[in-house]
Amino acid sequence: MSYRFTNTDKWNDAWFSNLKPNEKLLFIYLYENCDSAGFIELNQKRWSIDIGVTQSTIEGALKGLGRGLIISESRDCIFLRNYLKHQKNLPLIPEKNPAHRGIIKRFETYKFKFNIENIDDFIQGACKGLGSPLGKGKGNGSGNNGGEGGNLITWRESFDVYLKECKEGYRVFMENPENLKTQQRLNPNVNIKLSIEKGFINFWGTEAGWTYKKKSRSKEINWHSTIVNSISLNKVYYTKEEIKYTSNTVPQFFTGGGR
Repeated sequence: MSYRFTNTDKWNDAWFSNLKPNEKLLFIYLYENCDSAGFIELNQKRWSIDIGVTQSTIEGALKGLGRGLIISESRDCIFLRNYLKHQKNLPLIPEKNPAHRGIIKRFETYKFKFNIENIDDFIQGACKGLGSPLGKGKGNGSGNNGGEGGNLITWRESFDVYLKECKEGYRVFMENPENLKTQQRLNPNVNIKLSIEKGFINFWGTEAGWTYKKKSRSKEINWHSTIVNSISLNKVYYTKEEIKYTSNTVPQFFTGGGR
């Protein structure tokens, strides 16, 4: 088990001292269970069991901790803003410190989830307390909406959040070749990639698609099902020349070429 530095002055910090008891407990839990860089996969069920509270309490506590956390665009991972600073790991000097090389590897692992283009810029922005997708302010740690500005911004409330989730859903689907092969087998002579792109551009990636999704009662969107259903409504067929070319070969998009 790894050891962590703890700053006892946090009890004098205005932000920490104003947190509700469950929020303080969750913060300490995240601090002691995150990886060496400050990342931790979102697992409310596990956290509720470990801490001994309900999942709704965990959700409420996360809202209250909004200013101290950054949640990934995929909304399944958390980064603790000042973790590296409190662990005395800044600045990162991988050339001289083997532990820092390990931290850099963690950032490489999560850079796509957090849209990290430059690690140093991301860390500096986090330590300055830039806006977090989790929201700002205090929550009540009970699973309710909490105090002013403490609400979790969901895809229902923000088109930008919806669009990010939509793009992530499409990326995950398209990067799995089995998805494309299955849909190609079920839809002969249909250009699967172009049909999916058509559905995204014309509807699901627009505010009209967002408005339609908000009519459902689901908390989360099943993008796999959405994309599969979209193919049947937005079929783009190969031309006769393309069908002839691909009749005895694997379509180009299965090998990385074409659309």
